[in-house]
Amino acid sequence: MTDPRDADVLELKNLLTYRQFKTKATWQDSLGDYGDLNCLGSYTSLKDEGTFLKYFCRGANQNNDEFWLTLTRDSKDYDAGIGRTTYISGTGRYQKLKGLKCNYGVKILDNKNIGFVKQKCKFK
Repeated sequence: MTDPRDADVLELKNLLTYRQFKTKATWQDSLGDYGDLNCLGSYTSLKDEGTFLKYFCRGANQNNDEFWLTLTRDSKDYDAGIGRTTYISGTGRYQKLKGLKCNYGVKILDNKNIGFVKQKCKFK
């Protein structure tokens, strides 16, 4: 999901691996919007406990409405996992989503070094 040149890695023998990185993804939500994400984040892989991720992202939809959010995930399967997004801020249709929490799934696309994120939100 990320170019190795954009990652800093710290390994502690066979106990853990910590990575900081830049990454890009495409996304689609439950309202039919789609677009790009640019993220900075980290993940920690602990032996026998799985991987814990936290990203800070800027996204834009097909109409250039922008949003900023966090993506968090605890998963033993790095290639496909389920996590939670939390909207921090936005423009256009995303202005009213501040604080909204949604579920997401991610799949790393084969041989493309990019992920695809699908999100589902429940609105009141």
